Amino acid sequence: MELFLLSVLTMAVAEIGDRSMFLAALFGLRCHRLWPVFWGMTAGLFANQLVSAVASGSLVPVVLGATLGILLITVPGLLLGRRFAERMPVHTLRWFAAALFLLIGLWSLLEALGWMPDLGLPDFSGALLEAAGRSAE
Repeated sequence: MELFLLSVLTMAVAEIGDRSMFLAALFGLRCHRLWPVFWGMTAGLFANQLVSAVASGSLVPVVLGATLGILLITVPGLLLGRRFAERMPVHTLRWFAAALFLLIGLWSLLEALGWMPDLGLPDFSGALLEAAGRSAE
């Protein structure tokens, strides 16, 4: 159960502001029927987590926890996108999202090349890996 909850929490936090949330909001803006979108998202997220967790020894709690964690962030994006569809400037949002993804891509590239200066931001990856290692024991 601990591994399941750790997966839920880790994925939910990691997905805040991620492309999945933005895509869900955009689908909510464009689609009139949300249930097919929801079930499509759920199936796709589950399949993605299943493929990525095949090497993990605790397959079921990791896959279910990660899928639920992502859904905790994407479903509100889908619902809010639908609710505000008439009021949202979709063209402006697309340009904003494209610019944001470009900046994230450039940031990642500069960091991978070692050209990104240390901004003093906290790095929680070590703590998450340590917590995951303890819960797997």
